[in-house]
Amino acid sequence: MHTPTIFDQTDRARTLARYDSAGPLASIPSRNEIVAEYDNGMTAILQQSLSSKQPIHFMPTEVSNDTKYINGVSTYILRVSGCLINGQKAVVNITVRILSNILNSTSKFGIETISAYPLQGYHAEKKPYICVRIWNHYDRYNALKAVHVIGMCTALDDVNCQYYYRKVAREERLPLSSWATVSNYSYILLENSYLFQVSVGNYNSISDDEYNNPLISSTLTKDRTLVLTWDIETYSSLGLGNFPTAQSDESNVFMICMSVHWKDDPNPLKQICLVDVETAPDPRWTTIICGNQVNLLKAFALCWKLLALDIQIGFNDSQYDWRFIVEKAKKLGILKWMYNQMSLKPSSLKKISKWQYQYSAIKVNDRDFHSKHLKIPGCVAIDVRPCFMKFYPKAEKSSLVYYLKECKLDNKLDIPFHRMFKYYGRALKETNATTAEQIREVAEYCIIDTISCQRLIVKRNAINKYREVASVAFILLYDSHYFAVGMKVRNLLNASAWQEAILTSTILCEQTETGKYPGAYVFPPVKGLKNRRPVTGLDFASLYPSLIMTYNLSPDKIILSREHAESLKESGKKLHEINFKFNGHDVFAWSIEHENQAEMKGLYSKVLEELLIRRNSLKSRLAPLKNKKEELEKEISLAEARGEDGTDALKSEYSSVSFIVACLDVKQLALKVYMNTFYGKAGNSGSPFFLRALAGMVTSTGQQNIKLIADLVRSKGFSVKYGDTDSLYLVCPEEYFWECDEKYISEKISKEKYWEEMVGISMETMSELRGEVNDFLREDNGSPYLKMAYEEVLFLWGQSKYFREVGKKVMDESMRLDNDNTRTLHQIVEDVLKETINDISQIDLNGVVKTAVWKPDKNNKSVQHFISQMRNRHTREEVDAKRRIKKGLTPEPYLYEILEPGKRFEYIVVESDSSQMVEDKMEYPEVVRRLALI
Repeated sequence: MHTPTIFDQTDRARTLARYDSAGPLASIPSRNEIVAEYDNGMTAILQQSLSSKQPIHFMPTEVSNDTKYINGVSTYILRVSGCLINGQKAVVNITVRILSNILNSTSKFGIETISAYPLQGYHAEKKPYICVRIWNHYDRYNALKAVHVIGMCTALDDVNCQYYYRKVAREERLPLSSWATVSNYSYILLENSYLFQVSVGNYNSISDDEYNNPLISSTLTKDRTLVLTWDIETYSSLGLGNFPTAQSDESNVFMICMSVHWKDDPNPLKQICLVDVETAPDPRWTTIICGNQVNLLKAFALCWKLLALDIQIGFNDSQYDWRFIVEKAKKLGILKWMYNQMSLKPSSLKKISKWQYQYSAIKVNDRDFHSKHLKIPGCVAIDVRPCFMKFYPKAEKSSLVYYLKECKLDNKLDIPFHRMFKYYGRALKETNATTAEQIREVAEYCIIDTISCQRLIVKRNAINKYREVASVAFILLYDSHYFAVGMKVRNLLNASAWQEAILTSTILCEQTETGKYPGAYVFPPVKGLKNRRPVTGLDFASLYPSLIMTYNLSPDKIILSREHAESLKESGKKLHEINFKFNGHDVFAWSIEHENQAEMKGLYSKVLEELLIRRNSLKSRLAPLKNKKEELEKEISLAEARGEDGTDALKSEYSSVSFIVACLDVKQLALKVYMNTFYGKAGNSGSPFFLRALAGMVTSTGQQNIKLIADLVRSKGFSVKYGDTDSLYLVCPEEYFWECDEKYISEKISKEKYWEEMVGISMETMSELRGEVNDFLREDNGSPYLKMAYEEVLFLWGQSKYFREVGKKVMDESMRLDNDNTRTLHQIVEDVLKETINDISQIDLNGVVKTAVWKPDKNNKSVQHFISQMRNRHTREEVDAKRRIKKGLTPEPYLYEILEPGKRFEYIVVESDSSQMVEDKMEYPEVVRRLALI
């Protein structure tokens, strides 16, 4: 067996190089070289477009603000970085607007009067506003501060210069997280990227026709955003009891491993290991031996520069790796050098420490995840750990191993911390084949960790999810990761308000009064075991968004004054009135009814309707693709079960369809996130969109409508078993089941068929009821938005506990692709439900049987009532028997007997509900067994 040494000159040595700070970094390809190596045929198309000055396609990732003098005039520049269609890096400088005054004077300020609608309150006419244009951010900030001091209200007043791009993007509707077309540009080719100059009118969203262009559609779907994942290994010479810290001179980083990927590919394009001691090479990655910690950190910066990244990913790196690297580099005096190698825009050490070494409190499940990283222009840093903590909010663990297991991915290589310390300690003292191989083993461990990050991100489609959420509101991928959804909704509303000539403020409110609005209405559950009849859910589709659209609940359509409301009524306006209690006081408010006229709809209604239309369109495209995916799953499973060859083509098609399904799904889910957050913004007292009356109107109208529907279904004979906020769980009237009861009692059908018929009856009946309910709602409120959907057939257990395990079992069974699993999804659901019903029927009744004695002269109301009911049922059985005999049919055996006075009998309380008498729930055990009432 060949044992390599550090002096081996086999072909493995070609993956090993050295860096000593004196010369360039060898063996690491540039981004342009990677693009050339993995050319997808798009480079020729790009070059053709550039040579003829045709529009080009650009995927933005990150932005920064800049101001330049153009022709002697101070001009705002939005510097957008991202990738071109072939994967090359590009920076697009967008000239947005002149920040000097509009009156052609030498003053820093230009003032004009404009007309617009205020956000708060209904106004039939526009109001005058003073518009002040200023040269730069500094003067703008001071001007805003000055007018606030004297109590003037402001609009379009983003005060944080760092996020000024949000204002520009939403007003100009610039795509910052989705494909854009750039036209009428000038450009130059830099060392490792293109630099384009373009005016704001020539930077636009891509059209649907371009997405459907067969030449580039697949490339647009899987863009070539370049991702780098990383991990570091550190050491303390003080021993295992001392965790390595950047502040300690006895601690150092001895290894940095990286893998380079296209955004949607878990397989690496390149793998790199930087290490400061001798190691054995490995053909799977490029090893750079740096000799010491300073060279190691410098080599890392040069790798970053060569690769010209779009996105950088690590696991918990914002809580350890970045802090160690930055603070150690600062301590060693090389932070400025490193940053200026990595960045598209150089800076001073003071500015780097103040502005680029960023702290963020990422909201994760109502808690702050404390993140700190070096913000490099041109690249977005994403920590996988807080990202996945959002995906798994109820998980007790948040480790890399845990998330790999949850995603059913291969586990990471495990090297105990003490062994790694031992390996590196030996390598510091001596260099031989053994220590070199041990360090190679550490490198493998580190490389696998880096790749695991990308595998997780791809598995959960995380980057595409972030992008879709960002693109809806004209914000960045960075904003999706680091900011809560409230900021995103505010930016979307501000963008839409600007289009509607409504001026909004972005400054958070300072409310002093707190209290509770009317909450969601909860119907008391019918307690006890409920499996005699199927229970079916009717559910309001997106209740709060639907209420906002139905009743035109938008700040610009709300009236708070009774006098104003009466005046509008007299002018012919239709109003919807609401009153509710807040902190013990009556709150009255009115909304202008839109009467289904577009010009009368408020800001919230218009935005929600647009989101709804877009989401419904995506869902209609998703449906056939999901069916196609399921068909392919079945074909692959059957082909493998038969041992057939040639499944590669099927698997390739399945992978392609699955990716498209995943992408469309994240698009519609992103829209759902925004729709479901509108009410939260209305009720958040810190939001500039806060309006107490509107928040109370939403919940109050919700209560009204759920109660209205409950009364309607009860009037039709349905019983309400439970209800909460937006849903009712109902049981059909008893008479709907009489026929199938009779067939089962007469043993014409099996128990399985009996349950199947009851479920079928419930489904058909509820489908009809849903139509009647929706007709009723449409007639009541005059709009098509508020609807109820037929949700599901359930068997309630206890108060509101359903058979959740059934759904889990269906999922587990359907995900199996082994040779024994050739059932369709429909068959799997059917089998699991049959099994569940059989389990229910095996309940041991012995533990719930009770006894009583019937004494006619004793005032035992429950027993007396029960005996009376049994007599009535026995009488009906006799009548039914005579009728069957007359028809020549065999009568069924009696279920109900007439007891003799003083005789002890057994009974079971089938359903226990404090709102009904016990005697209404008593039943003979044999009847329970025969009819499977529990």
